[in-house]
Amino acid sequence: MRKSNIGIDLDGVICDLYSITRPLFKELHGVEVTDEVYDIEKETGLTKRQVAEVFAEAGHRGMYRDAKVYAQTRSALVNISRQYNIFYVTVRDFYPQIRKDTFYWLDKNKLPYFRVAFSRSKYKIAEKEDFQFFLDDSVDICNRVAKTQSPTYLFRRPWNNRFINHRCLDPQVKIVSDWREIEKILLVERS
Repeated sequence: MRKSNIGIDLDGVICDLYSITRPLFKELHGVEVTDEVYDIEKETGLTKRQVAEVFAEAGHRGMYRDAKVYAQTRSALVNISRQYNIFYVTVRDFYPQIRKDTFYWLDKNKLPYFRVAFSRSKYKIAEKEDFQFFLDDSVDICNRVAKTQSPTYLFRRPWNNRFINHRCLDPQVKIVSDWREIEKILLVERS
């Protein structure tokens, strides 16, 4: 039986990179970034370049290699990988060694994957690979991917809650809150 392709974001969905990079915003630019901040540039007044500097510095300090995997994620992904080809789709492009560090981190944490796509145009990857499921923590990205007709899910996080509550979410996007729920969707519906 041929496995279907699914797309899953890394940062904010599988990898807790944000909690370890928040102190860098204070250190490098003197701004406080909390769990509730969604658009760092708009909400802090930093430029795109300044935000990129923080994530590049995180890479230079090895933070991408040491980021924690969210609870229940690994076991859910192992179960899901038995029935699906997992594509990790990530924007990560902040410093030259990011690809190498990403693969190191995936292997170090024994996270299963079929392919990793580094792209700012996640919707193009979703279309090209005919995703049967797509998961991200960004409202904007989910809204765009939903237009490709890929079943799209927003992973509820503190930084996207206010957008969910203010009906900024495309009606095609469904909301999930934890990995048990994702397993039920992917493994029960497939049976």
